[in-house]
Amino acid sequence: MARSSRARDQLIDSARDLFYAHGYAAVGVQEICDQAGVNKGSFYHFFPSKRDLLAAVIDSHAAWLRGVLERSAVSKLSPLERIRRVFVLVGEFDQEVRRRTGQTIGCPIGNLAGELVAQDEGVRRRLEAVLGDGVAFFERQLCEAAAEGAIEVEDHRARAQAIMGYLEGLQLLAAARNEPGLLEALADGALRLAGAEASAVMNPRGQERER
Repeated sequence: MARSSRARDQLIDSARDLFYAHGYAAVGVQEICDQAGVNKGSFYHFFPSKRDLLAAVIDSHAAWLRGVLERSAVSKLSPLERIRRVFVLVGEFDQEVRRRTGQTIGCPIGNLAGELVAQDEGVRRRLEAVLGDGVAFFERQLCEAAAEGAIEVEDHRARAQAIMGYLEGLQLLAAARNEPGLLEALADGALRLAGAEASAVMNPRGQERER
C-alpha cells in the first residue's frame, strides 16, 4: 500500500510540475508517467483520466496556497502586515522557481484558470474555490483592520476580491517580464487597495514592524 501511495504522489507531483511549466493541454499521460517513473497501468489504476489527475493537482495547489496563508497569519503581525506578507511569500516562491528553471512562470492556479475555465465548468468551479480561499483570508484581515481602526472601509468583500485580483495580476506581469521580484516591490499596492497607506504598516526603513 505504501508503494502504491508513493506512485500516486509521484504522478501528482510530476503532473503539477509539468502542467505548471508547459500547460495542461501540452502534457500527455506518457510524459507524466515517464517523469514520475510510473507505468501507464499504474496511472490508470489511480486516475481514470488525465482530467481526474488534474483535480488532484488542483487540490495540491490549494494546499500550497493554504500554506502561504497560514504562514502569513502570524499573531505578531497586524492584519495589514499579514496581507503584505502574502505578497512577499508568493514573491519568494516566484524567486525559487526562477532559480530552478530560469523563468518566472506565474501563478500555478491562475495559469490553469486562464487555460481551462472556458472549457470545463467543473474545473472552473474547483479553481474558483481555491482562489476563494485567498479572498476569504484577505476579507478576514480587512475586517480585523477595520475593527482596530486602521482602515475605514465598509465593503470588505469587494476590497478582498480586488486584492486577490491584484495578486494574480502581479504574478502575470512578473511572468511576462521574467521579474520575480515584482511581487514584493509592488506589494504596497495591496495596502492601498485595502484603504491604507504603506506608511501605516511599515517602519521608516521599509520593513514590516516586529511586534
